[in-house]
Amino acid sequence: MGVDEIYFGKQMKFITVVSNLETGEPLWFGQDRKQETLDEFFRIQLKESQRKRIAAACVDMWRPFTNSIEQWAPNCRIVYDKFHVLQHANKAIDEVRRAEFFRKGGSMRGVVKGKRWLLLTRWMNLDTQKRQQLNQLFALNRRVMKAYFLKESLERLWTYRYEGAMVRYLQSWIDQLRWQRLAPFQKLAFMLADHLDGILNYCRTKVRFGVVKPSTATSKPYLEGAAATRISATCCSRPSAWQSPRPNSSCFRKQPKMRVSTNSCAEPFFPSLITAKVGR
Repeated sequence: MGVDEIYFGKQMKFITVVSNLETGEPLWFGQDRKQETLDEFFRIQLKESQRKRIAAACVDMWRPFTNSIEQWAPNCRIVYDKFHVLQHANKAIDEVRRAEFFRKGGSMRGVVKGKRWLLLTRWMNLDTQKRQQLNQLFALNRRVMKAYFLKESLERLWTYRYEGAMVRYLQSWIDQLRWQRLAPFQKLAFMLADHLDGILNYCRTKVRFGVVKPSTATSKPYLEGAAATRISATCCSRPSAWQSPRPNSSCFRKQPKMRVSTNSCAEPFFPSLITAKVGR
């Protein structure tokens, strides 16, 4: 299953959407995005036997959703959606861009100005002219260049099939932050370390990324017609959609969150804590 939300503006705010990752179809809609919202789905729409058979849930890092899943579906592995994680990386590079704009003075601000969408776009999707513009920017601003390379290389994390390889790559990615003075990416590194279990769960249970967001986008036109009234929780799921067999979960064990010092950007990042989380 996948859990995400749709934003309907200041009046309606959020609608929670539960989708089927195998078929890509939305299954249920609920008002708001609180823990009680998802609790209502598990309590009313699913039997206890169905909740036990949920193999994995692809969610963002919104804590109320994960709390509800852990409470109602104890056998379910929580996998953090790759695209939500990469959104945090995009936010980090945008913060670096703004900081460099205000740090630079005079005519040097023009080098960074107007480059937001270039920096948010993946290198493989840029044409030759756009790549030349980025190369010119990188030649004049090393911090922006390093931030862009960190953003681009983070996606490779989900190409690994084994936990140890994924952890080693993440450790090497974090080690690149030493001495760089990129505060937004340091914050991102702490967030990735705190949510490491949900990232590693992708190696333990493969889920389809890129399904949750499209299913919520597909659902929005149907819900906009009811936006003037209060949307009640509705379910369009088939009972058979939740009867998939539970894979072996003997390797899964929830680990405590890590806490690291934030005294200085020059300190080593998680020298041994990440490695210690694998194989416990």
